Amino acid sequence: GGVQMTQTLRKRFGISSGGWRALADSIILQAVEDYRRLSWRWVKRPYDLELRREITRIERFFRSDWFSALCDLAGNKLLRDLRADMGIAEVS
Repeated sequence: GGVQMTQTLRKRFGISSGGWRALADSIILQAVEDYRRLSWRWVKRPYDLELRREITRIERFFRSDWFSALCDLAGNKLLRDLRADMGIAEVS
């Protein structure tokens, strides 16, 4: 699971706990920023299939073991909260 992956990555790459946390936070924050930006574009251009693929890729990341290794958040809940905060329905 996520904890085992985190421990393996720390050992393999020699990242300290503080460095690991900063990296993990940066990855998650970038994904959130990208998701918001792309979702707003999707609202304006729902016919853009490449845009939809990028949104789907980020949604898969939020639901992945990799995401679970980076933080203790529930990916599905994060997606729901992001959509609610943005005032948009599920991007589909």
